[in-house]
Amino acid sequence: MISRIGLTLALALLAVAAACSAPAATPGATVPPVCVAIPAVYAQVDALQALDPATATTAEVQSAVANLQSSWVNLRVQAQAASQAGYTELDGAITRLSVAAVALPPTTTPTEAVDQLSDEIAAVATAADGLQTELGCPPL
Repeated sequence: MISRIGLTLALALLAVAAACSAPAATPGATVPPVCVAIPAVYAQVDALQALDPATATTAEVQSAVANLQSSWVNLRVQAQAASQAGYTELDGAITRLSVAAVALPPTTTPTEAVDQLSDEIAAVATAADGLQTELGCPPL
C-alpha cells in the first residue's frame, strides 16, 4: 500500500494536473519554464496511475512516487520563480492537504482518503488553476 505521504503527494499532483488548462500561447511567444515543468509532472502522475494496485510491488510504487516527488520539486521551483503570489497560494494549499492527509488514520483506504480530503484537493486545484491562468501557460 502507498504511504500516506506518497498518497498525499499523488493526490496533490493529480489535483494540480487536473487544474492545468489555459488558453493557447501566441505563436513565437516564450513559454515560461514552469509551463515546461507541468508536462513532466503529468508524465509521472500517469506512470503512478498506470500501476495496478493488485500486482505492483512496493519497490515499483516507491519508485513511481520518488519520480513524482522529483517532478514536483522542479515544478515547485519553477512556479516560485515565475509567480511569488501564485506559488504561495499553491504551496499553502498543498501544505494544508499534506497536513490533513497525515492526520488520516492508518487504516484509511485511498477511496476514503479522497473523500475525506475533497475540500483540500479542491483548494489545490483552485490554486493551481489560478497559477496556470496567471502565467498564461499553453494547454498541454
